[in-house]
Amino acid sequence: MIKSFSVISAHLENTSSVEMRGRARKSVNVLSNFRNLLFIHLMLDVLAVFKALRLLFQRDNIVISAAKDGLYSTELQLRAMIARPGKNLQAFLDELGDGHIYKGVTLKRMPNDLNDFIRTNRR
Repeated sequence: MIKSFSVISAHLENTSSVEMRGRARKSVNVLSNFRNLLFIHLMLDVLAVFKALRLLFQRDNIVISAAKDGLYSTELQLRAMIARPGKNLQAFLDELGDGHIYKGVTLKRMPNDLNDFIRTNRR
C-alpha cells in the first residue's frame, strides 16, 4: 500500500461512484493524516521484526535455545525502536522532512504531531 500511496490516494479522490464517494473521502482523510502515516510506518517496522521471529518458529529443527535467542533478539529490536525509528519509519521521516507533502499527497500535519507521537511511543 505504501509503495502505491500516491496512486491509491489519487484513485480515492477521483472516485465517481455515488455509493463509494463517502467511503473514499473518509479513506482519503485517514491516509492524508500525518499521525496515521507515522503509525503505519511504525507497524511496518514492528511487523518486520515479528516476521523474522515467525520464520524462526516455523523451522522444523528449532531447539529451545534458538527460540529463546530469537525472543530475546525480538525484544531488543522492539526496545531499540523506542530510542530510534526503524527502517520504514525513518525513511518516511527522511522523505517528508519538515514538509507536508508525501509522495505527492498533502498531509494534514499539526506542529506537535511528531513530538506527541514520540512521547506516546516511549510510554
